[in-house]
Amino acid sequence: MDAVYEDKISRRISVELYDRKSGEILAEQSRCLQSIEHLQNCQKSYLDEGVGILELATNAQHTFESQDAVGKRYLLNLVLSNLIWEDGEVSASYRRPSIC
Repeated sequence: MDAVYEDKISRRISVELYDRKSGEILAEQSRCLQSIEHLQNCQKSYLDEGVGILELATNAQHTFESQDAVGKRYLLNLVLSNLIWEDGEVSASYRRPSIC
């Protein structure tokens, strides 16, 4: 922004070009600040989710055993996807973590 301003002051660029370039720079700066804010929110979300997963993993066996069928299904769906029961065997895929 400083360089564009210097070019305007020294009359190397027109006022119209300065206005357009400074508008583009300010818009890009605003987009960057929004991206930074979004990433900071994601970081907190990842941290909160990580703590929750650690707590769940620490108490997983007890928590799972103390649940009814609906609760057990809910817990399994947190971690697994594509659960299939076929020929007396269960197969599943691990659920990919959500991306902020």
